[in-house]
Amino acid sequence: YPGGDIESSLLAEVGRWMSPLGKLMGLDWQMMVALLTSVVRKENTIPTLAVLYAQGAEGIGLGEVLAQHLSPAAALAFLAVQILFLPCVATVSTLHQETRSWGWTFLSISILFVISMGAGILRVKDEKLLQHLQAEAAVLVFPKARHQLSRQVMLAPGRAVKGIHQQSSIQERQ
Repeated sequence: YPGGDIESSLLAEVGRWMSPLGKLMGLDWQMMVALLTSVVRKENTIPTLAVLYAQGAEGIGLGEVLAQHLSPAAALAFLAVQILFLPCVATVSTLHQETRSWGWTFLSISILFVISMGAGILRVKDEKLLQHLQAEAAVLVFPKARHQLSRQVMLAPGRAVKGIHQQSSIQERQ
């Protein structure tokens, strides 16, 4: 970053440009920059996050800082994207060397990009679907609680399943 300010760097601008895609997964521009730097080497992700999030925050670990900035669903989306994201430069070079075609190389990279972003977006959307399926499963397992569950799901879907499980264990003890 030429002026010494991370916020005005070229990489930060590219990250902000990609932030609408990141917002679909619950990720901010810093997380998108970390994904981009992983194209050079996958190991660059953690140091990039440390520089972007922990600048000036002495005594606070990166895990604590990320826990403040990311929801569990966004963290899992980031992991899914990171695992499936574009390969590093060395892998791209090997892919080109083996296929002897830039067309196949770019096609492979494009497919990986679409799959990784799709997996990240679906992971966040699955969080809501998972809560709904847990509620439905609780109704099947505890049919007496159907009315109460439907009322609680409308109020707070995540806590409804916990409440039903707690209530059923109390009933079993009696």
